[in-house]
Amino acid sequence: MGKIILVVIEALIAIGVKTVFSACPAMENGMYMSCHNAENAVFILAVVQAFLIATSFILKNKKVRIALGALFVVSTIASLIVPGNVIHLCMMASMRCHSVFKVFNISVNVLGLIVFAIVSFLEFKKERNSVSGTRVFE
Repeated sequence: MGKIILVVIEALIAIGVKTVFSACPAMENGMYMSCHNAENAVFILAVVQAFLIATSFILKNKKVRIALGALFVVSTIASLIVPGNVIHLCMMASMRCHSVFKVFNISVNVLGLIVFAIVSFLEFKKERNSVSGTRVFE
C-alpha cells in the first residue's frame, strides 16, 4: 500500500510540474527561460522515481529492492537540488518558477522521502518479525 502511495506521489509531481505547478511560461517570442529546463529535469526525475518504486514493488529480490530504494533516495535528492542550483531559475523571486514550481517540487519531494522512510521502516520491521516468528502489529 505504501509503495502505491509513493507511485501516486511521483505521478503527482510529474503531472503537476507540467500542468498546474509548472515553471514560467514561454516568452512573447516563443522561447523558454532556463527555468523550463529545470521543469523538464524534475519531470524526468519524477518519472524515473515512479519507475524505481513500481519496479521495487514487483521484484522480490531483497538486494535489488534495496538498490532501487537507494536510487530512489538519490534521484529524489537530485530532484530537490536541480531547480535553482544545478539549473538556474529566473532572477526575480516573485516569478512563477520560484513561487509555485520550486515550492511544489520541494514540498512533494520531501513528502515522498518521508513516506519512503516510513514504508521502508515498516517493511524492515515486518521482515524482522517474520523471521523471528512474532507478529508485526501485536
